[in-house]
Amino acid sequence: MASNGADIRTTTPLYTGRMRALGVLVVDDDDVSRTAYTALLRRTPGFTVVGEAVNGSDGVMAHAQTRPDVTLMDLNMPVMSGTEAITAIRRTDPMACVVVLTTFDAHRSVITALRAGAAGYLLKDTPPADVIAGLRDAADGGMPLSARVRQALVASVVSDGTTAHPASAVSLTPRQHELVGWLGRGMSNVEIGRQMHLSEGSVKQYLSQIGTRLDATNRTQILVRAVQLGFVDPHTL
Repeated sequence: MASNGADIRTTTPLYTGRMRALGVLVVDDDDVSRTAYTALLRRTPGFTVVGEAVNGSDGVMAHAQTRPDVTLMDLNMPVMSGTEAITAIRRTDPMACVVVLTTFDAHRSVITALRAGAAGYLLKDTPPADVIAGLRDAADGGMPLSARVRQALVASVVSDGTTAHPASAVSLTPRQHELVGWLGRGMSNVEIGRQMHLSEGSVKQYLSQIGTRLDATNRTQILVRAVQLGFVDPHTL
């Protein structure tokens, strides 16, 4: 459905079985890519495409209209970039789950998107099955990162020794420190809960507390800050 001339198409979420399908908004200016990922999601059980947008500005409007479970976002787009769109979306919806899907693996692009609040960062050469797994992981509180993206993240943190706050000024409790360690191993909230004998709700509470201490708003930002402050060894990522 178009709004104010924006190229936005929305559909009503579907339900499969006893559980609601994950509603995904696909934002990409490349018609071939957008069509391919939309088709992939529509033929995959447990997913439904709630909307499409061809640039970041339209993506922000589409997100407000559809409130997707996950937004699949390209970065290099006209009118408004993907990073700018992520910032705008999370300004009005701090809990929004946005996964970047792009061709850019330069560490600057990765860090900028993660700092904007992206929940994950995948490359377009990622196999379709892994894209699907990454979306499920992000929706479950995980942090899907392509292997080259993890390497870029590590390289950026290692080469940039600066931190926003001195490490000595930030402290974590032993349990919080343990949780951050499991986070660094790429575990989802459910997996962390199993390791620490906590409910998923308790894990989320811990993450919220850690985020407050580290001045971070989501799992990805928590990990970046934890690496910068020395709570997580970047070479273990």
